[in-house]
Amino acid sequence: MRAEVGTMAGVDTMRERIAAHPWPRGGVEVRRANCGYTLYSRRTGGAVARLQPTGKKDNVQVLW
Repeated sequence: MRAEVGTMAGVDTMRERIAAHPWPRGGVEVRRANCGYTLYSRRTGGAVARLQPTGKKDNVQVLW
């Protein structure tokens, strides 16, 4: 039987932290795309924000 070895290389901690935030009105779905994160309302499905990491610790720039 082959042993499965898990690594942390595939884990996106920034995405997990954004998704875990207690968002009002049903929360958000976080999608990683093009060097950033787009947040979509789970209630309406519409895009609500675009975040881009700055490279300084956990800071992000809010693009819209």
